[in-house]
Amino acid sequence: SIEHSETEWLQKAGQRVEVSLSISPIKSPSGATIGISMVARDITEANNTRQVLRQQTEELRRIFETSQDLIIVIDARGFLVQVSPSCKTILGYRPEEMIGRSGVDFIHPDHLESSREEMRAARRGKQPKISDTRCIHKDGHEVWLSWLGTWSQPVKRFFFVGRDMSQSRQVQETLRESEQLARGIIDTALDAFVQVDELGIIRDWNSQAENILGWRRDEALGKSAFELMGQWEGQGPLRKALQSFLLSGNEVVRQPRRELKVRRRDGTEVTAELSIAALKTRDGFLFNGFIRDLTDRIAAEERIRQSEKMEAMGQLT
Repeated sequence: SIEHSETEWLQKAGQRVEVSLSISPIKSPSGATIGISMVARDITEANNTRQVLRQQTEELRRIFETSQDLIIVIDARGFLVQVSPSCKTILGYRPEEMIGRSGVDFIHPDHLESSREEMRAARRGKQPKISDTRCIHKDGHEVWLSWLGTWSQPVKRFFFVGRDMSQSRQVQETLRESEQLARGIIDTALDAFVQVDELGIIRDWNSQAENILGWRRDEALGKSAFELMGQWEGQGPLRKALQSFLLSGNEVVRQPRRELKVRRRDGTEVTAELSIAALKTRDGFLFNGFIRDLTDRIAAEERIRQSEKMEAMGQLT
């Protein structure tokens, strides 16, 4: 007998068909072979399905082996049954060092309870969500991983994909520290700090600006700097200078320091020195300006001049 021999047949129209043949001898009561029984089954569709499955399995294997993210499969008891090779780069372990161990061994103690709760929620069918968890590297240092996990009821497995966010979080922390440092410098500056966009709308206003110019921060934000501090009609040299800068295509202000008259909230004008710098962003330019009140300096210089005049007159007398 021949069981399930795969071959190809040719249909009447000339199309090839994959078939599985089962051939058995037909014997007489005496044991002599008197014929052959042949059963053919069309397996074209089944073979196509198997080919698709093989291809998908190969694709998934390639993804699993080449993924830069950490892919982990965990059973219902919380033990690792499959780990992607990227674990060596991310956590310092080889896959065989992790498989068979509990996931608890690699999670920071502070995040154990929240991780267990997320796994319980996944088993209850809750929508998967991204969560950041601290894990322990083989050498002992902490690694921040951003996880997305789900539970598969048919195979009774958890599937997790984790992305190493340690460097990203370090960059974010450095950025926050830089922002706090810049904010501290601005808030403690002896000069008024005013930030405006390309339209002259005020985006930032420090406490010294409140003291020198009179407007509170909440009153100034969103207002036009030209109308708030400039001439009554909102026109003046600063608006013209801003328009010329935007038309020039330059990224650096050619005249970063200048003296000008600035109007305070009570309507009085003070002579001030403006130091301005342009900052190019995705949404256009921002202009950071420090305004120094020159009233005291001008008064001191006037007193010196008066003293010099009096001294000269005394010498002449």
